[in-house]
Amino acid sequence: MWLLGGGLVLLGCDKAAEPAPSATSTAAAPTEPARAAAEPEVPTSADFEDEAEKQITAQNLEDELDKLEKEISE
Repeated sequence: MWLLGGGLVLLGCDKAAEPAPSATSTAAAPTEPARAAAEPEVPTSADFEDEAEKQITAQNLEDELDKLEKEISE
């Protein structure tokens, strides 16, 4: 009886090796650099600071401030 039970356990544990991922499943999942290139870059405050430094000078500071105040009040 033990011999029969041991044989069944051995047969039940005989698993086939897991199949390797197919080419379609690996091609469908983009790599990290490809995923990053596909997503648009979100501008940060540093991007706007560079632009503001070029556009706003000591000479036009008051005019730019008036424009911003008018834009906010609308």
